[in-house]
Amino acid sequence: MSKFDADYFKGKTSPINYGSISYKMTSWLRFKTLVGLMRELNRPKGVLIDIGCALGDLVSRLSREGYETLGCDVSKWAAVRAKKLHPEICVVRADANSLPFIDKAFSIVTMLETLEHCTQLSKVLEETHRVAASRGLVIFSVPTTDLNDTRADASHVWHLSLEDWLGCFQKKFHLVKVKYFLKHLRFLNRKISNTFIALEA
Repeated sequence: MSKFDADYFKGKTSPINYGSISYKMTSWLRFKTLVGLMRELNRPKGVLIDIGCALGDLVSRLSREGYETLGCDVSKWAAVRAKKLHPEICVVRADANSLPFIDKAFSIVTMLETLEHCTQLSKVLEETHRVAASRGLVIFSVPTTDLNDTRADASHVWHLSLEDWLGCFQKKFHLVKVKYFLKHLRFLNRKISNTFIALEA
């Protein structure tokens, strides 16, 4: 059984209940931060994929913003649930280690709070680079040891500082901007003050 099953998303085997009011609030704020960042970087609304889309909330919101969207998640339960919650969006089950998409398919790639779960980090970054268009925008959101208790979720396999994450990313991508998400809340909750890192493929 996948560790990313119903129990994971319902908060029984993870510190986050994806149906809770607090998650929905931070999910909305994460969306606003992401859209603000994309507007700040003045990128056109092209074809966007959200890798590790979970229950599809972000994909649905970005679709309403005018982006042509696609979501994918390794969890069969999450992909099925996302389609039920948001029948207007397209979500497929896919492993980030081997994405079933053609080269340079997406002008924007987002992966929020996903990369720290991926065992084969270099393979996932390679695949992300492969499906991103030339000079396409890639945005990761990751917990950093500088701001977060990265071990709060037992499914995290990477516990890196911002400097270490940037070192990994810059082997494949060009750094565009670093933006902190709810940085001040690290004093209250070190599980939600993640870091957005915008890169160019």
